[in-house]
Amino acid sequence: MAASSGDATTYVSAEHMDATWRAVGASGPRNVESMQKRHGKAQKALCRYVYKYLLDNLREDAAGVGLYAFHVLIEAFLRARPGLRAVRAPMIQRVQGARPESGNYADLVAESPEPHVMQYVYDVLFDSDDDEVELSAQEQAYCWEILHTAVLCLHEARVRP
Repeated sequence: MAASSGDATTYVSAEHMDATWRAVGASGPRNVESMQKRHGKAQKALCRYVYKYLLDNLREDAAGVGLYAFHVLIEAFLRARPGLRAVRAPMIQRVQGARPESGNYADLVAESPEPHVMQYVYDVLFDSDDDEVELSAQEQAYCWEILHTAVLCLHEARVRP
């Protein structure tokens, strides 16, 4: 699914991303659990990577924010067509090594091959109205790094028409 801006390399459009996060947010705990299991089967290596780094290095509630955002973004990619190949560990390592380490987050969103997905990540981490979990600047930056790597891997794993 190409972005509405006409960018042929973008896989997830703004409309698709918006519809996905709204649908996931409206689904109940049972549906979210089912979605997480489906993601674990479809993208085993990527789920292992994200879970390991978030759960091992963040407070539980901060890791929960990152994991929720991860499942929304992976759902957006899985719902897009024509589909995804499985992300493997060597791809994750390669992408992680080549990913921009830092910079202005707004610039990183604009420069991303998946700007709509990265805008969602930005909104969740830096512009959320959720008062229940407040992330420190360090936690925001760490989640950003892990989720940015996941988005770049998923973009690379898309099946090209």
